[in-house]
This record gives sequence, C-alpha cells and structure tokens, in this order.
Amino acid sequence: MAAIDGLFEAGNLPLLKRALSAYALRHRAVADNIANVATEGYRAQQVEFESVLQEQEAAPVPAMRTHPAHMPSGSGRSTEPRITELGEFFDNGINDVNVEREEMALAQNQLMYRMATRLLTRKYQGLRAAITGQTQ
Repeated sequence: MAAIDGLFEAGNLPLLKRALSAYALRHRAVADNIANVATEGYRAQQVEFESVLQEQEAAPVPAMRTHPAHMPSGSGRSTEPRITELGEFFDNGINDVNVEREEMALAQNQLMYRMATRLLTRKYQGLRAAITGQTQ
C-alpha cells in the first residue's frame, strides 16, 4: 500500500496541490481588497507564491540528517504562500486599493487556477489509467 501512497506524492502532484491552495488564498486576498475599496486606511494585500518558489529554487539543496546529533543544513525556508501588503503607490482618496488592478489580478488568478486544476485532473486520470491497466 505504501507504493500506491507514493504515487500521489510523486512528481508535480504536491506542487500542483500547493498551487491550488495558493490560488485560492490569492482569490480571497483579491476579494478582500475589492470588498474594502471604501474602507478608510485599508492596505491592499497580495499573495506571493511564484516568487517564494523561485527563491526556493535558488536555495541550496538541504542535506539529509542521518543522525540526531548532526547539524541541520539547507535554507529551512518554507514554500508556503505568504500574504504581504501590496505596497503600490496608488491613492483612490480613501486607501490604496486599485479596483482595475484587482479585477485584472482576479482574472489572471482564475486562469492560473483553472490551468492547475486541469493539470491535476490529467495527472489523476493518468494514474487511474495506470492502476486499472487502461491504455490510451
């Protein structure tokens, strides 16, 4: 059974799952920004995911600890998405929410989410076909 469990954590599957979570989080952040367009002092937020992955890609590969007395190695940085203030210099008279930018971010995020779900669906279809012995 462990071999089958490993199939679902191999290749791009974990990354696609994290991407879906990040896109859902980004959708909530953009929706919050739009909902607070008239809230005085509100600061627009964004979700950083792609930049976190690029940072992680540039980091050295962590070494495996084979004994508890060994020193930890590697970056230790997380690949989880992070929410930050947008920091855009925009003033709508109440706060820094730019509705046009948020609508564009929402549309782009929907496309990315849709692409990730299609890729994940195809991966699972391929696994199902392999498990059941189907040929394509």
